[in-house]
Amino acid sequence: MINNGFIKVGIAVPKVFLGNPIKNVERIVELANRISDASIICFPELAVTGYSIGDWFNNQQLIDETNEALKYLIENSTEQVWIVGAPCIYNDHNYNCAYIIQNKKVLGIVPKMYLPEYREFYEKRIFHDGLAFLDQTVKVNVNGEMVTFGECIFENDNCKFGVEICEDLWHINSPNELLYTAGAHIIFNVSASTFHANKGKRRLSICENASFLGKGAYVYVSSSISETSSDVIMSGHSIVCENGEVLYNKEALGTEEYVDVIDIDLESINYARRTINMNYRRNASISQIPYNLVANYQNTSINRVIDPLPFTLKTDESKEEVISAVTYALYHRLSHIGIKRIVLGVSGGLDSTLALLMINECFERYGLDKKGILAYTMPGLGTGEKSKNNACKLAEYLGIKLKTIDIKEEVLHHFNLIGKDDDNKDVTFENIQARYRTLVLMDIANKENAIVCGTSDMSEIALGWSTFNGDQMSMYNLNGGLPKTTIKELVSYFKTRHSNHNDILQDVLDLPISPELTGSDQKTEDVIGKYEINDFIMYHIFVRGASKARICFLLNIVYNLNENLASNYYENFMRRFCRNQFKRLTGPESVKIFEFSFACRSDLHFPGDMKH
Repeated sequence: MINNGFIKVGIAVPKVFLGNPIKNVERIVELANRISDASIICFPELAVTGYSIGDWFNNQQLIDETNEALKYLIENSTEQVWIVGAPCIYNDHNYNCAYIIQNKKVLGIVPKMYLPEYREFYEKRIFHDGLAFLDQTVKVNVNGEMVTFGECIFENDNCKFGVEICEDLWHINSPNELLYTAGAHIIFNVSASTFHANKGKRRLSICENASFLGKGAYVYVSSSISETSSDVIMSGHSIVCENGEVLYNKEALGTEEYVDVIDIDLESINYARRTINMNYRRNASISQIPYNLVANYQNTSINRVIDPLPFTLKTDESKEEVISAVTYALYHRLSHIGIKRIVLGVSGGLDSTLALLMINECFERYGLDKKGILAYTMPGLGTGEKSKNNACKLAEYLGIKLKTIDIKEEVLHHFNLIGKDDDNKDVTFENIQARYRTLVLMDIANKENAIVCGTSDMSEIALGWSTFNGDQMSMYNLNGGLPKTTIKELVSYFKTRHSNHNDILQDVLDLPISPELTGSDQKTEDVIGKYEINDFIMYHIFVRGASKARICFLLNIVYNLNENLASNYYENFMRRFCRNQFKRLTGPESVKIFEFSFACRSDLHFPGDMKH
């Protein structure tokens, strides 16, 4: 069953009893029953026999016991799909295989294509490789039933998956490449991967890369430490990656047995594939085998971390990377134009504070004279003293001269010019102040041979929270690739770089977000809603291609919003986004930071007259 575009997959790593197939399949059935809400469960390589029995694989006693164990496994199978490692004899050759079992039937058998024959591995001594079955399938007899043997894709209308076995992943011509391009959403790898120092990092990296290149999910399940301690031990490593993102990573060296369930986002996988126009093609040599999804979920929760702040930068390294990108972009722009002067309006709010910090960083990094930073604070009819004082203190601390231009008298003159009642604090009251500030900054830039740096952030650009030809306009926008939640995080990070005066930055962070056009008590989030929620919606629309139903479902999980409130947030975002495309179409350049941007010359192709 697909739950709001998610499918539950199970990881089951049983305790291994070497050379005892009956005992092993009893553990397999027991573990499968523990995670009955999973649609598909993946077990390790050769889980029925154990991996480490060497020459005993070819003993008739072991073969007979394996056949009996498989019969027990099939008889006790359920509506879930089980992917279980076991040997298979075909034409007097022994193959290392994955059996795909559902509802008392073997759907198909996939042989291991590439057999390792190096260091601790000697599989060619025992098994035959399955390379002959990459481009053809045959039928094998399993307890009187003829079953497809070879490379297969298991499919239904919602989810296609393929299977490969351990070494297949590590090979330069990995079967997963063929399976992904043939349409598989998920690749399952049944594995028995040995432990050695640092191998887990390499294993994780390869799984990440496979899922990223295939624009799908990769589920890797290795035998547990209970397998053997004769010369080697197994890693017990299980990994789930999706579109290059690690969802689950457990290397269980201290655990003999465990199960887990992870939700894979099929909706996001499909969106990623549509947006890159990947060349998926049906491969006639790969058998297409139908299966059914479990239709009786008892658990509709999501077993994965849903990041409430998806634009946060998780490490100091990533924050420094963003600071470097923004500051170099600014330096390059100045070098290209051939000037070394910048005009910036500083209000003491989050956006202009970060812009001032970034400009200061740029000038210090690239050896520019900070006299070229022409900073202005322009108190208007609603400016609060606290934000203005923060702007003055920060500029003084950074060694930047901040000039004050009081615009109140000129704004009132403009009101009088157009017959505007200055007691009516409507949108015209606000916009005249924003436009006048931009006019003044542009005039100064002309006079001083400088450029005006804008401060509108990505969240404001998405929501149209700006005055057209006011703060919407500049000659280069430093913040246009940064959502509000990232702006806040970077200002907080700069506290660690300016620890002697981090009280100023903390004060900026503590103040309510406000344009201060009608008064210091004016709060932006009272009008447009919480930025954290709007950024969450923005991420899931433009990065993951989510529907309204999916976003409302996630808002309930992450922010505990009821259906009506979640719907209102989504509708407000989309209504504002569509209505304000005209502002983005005429906006200034700004460097791209995340996976997408609102640059209409590159990332965003969206009409200016679409309604919502």
